[in-house]
Amino acid sequence: MLQVTDQGKGIADSIKERLFEPFVTTKAGGTGLGLSIVHRAVEAHHGFILVDRNGKGPGGGTKFTVILPRLGTQGTRKTPRASARALA
Repeated sequence: MLQVTDQGKGIADSIKERLFEPFVTTKAGGTGLGLSIVHRAVEAHHGFILVDRNGKGPGGGTKFTVILPRLGTQGTRKTPRASARALA
């Protein structure tokens, strides 16, 4: 799990439903590709992103939580088995 927070003005209600769509931006000169690329990468790894307010009232900011599953059931490292020829 990874959390990213800010203390900005938050996400406008008018954009919340389209937040992860490509080319959606509220910033002058922005491409609107950052969150859509992150969203695709997280989904490709079978994870998901939660978006919440980072406090109460205006100016509370936003909190993004990225949750990714663990790799494998036996751990992330697997060692190759030694062949019979290597043991001789």
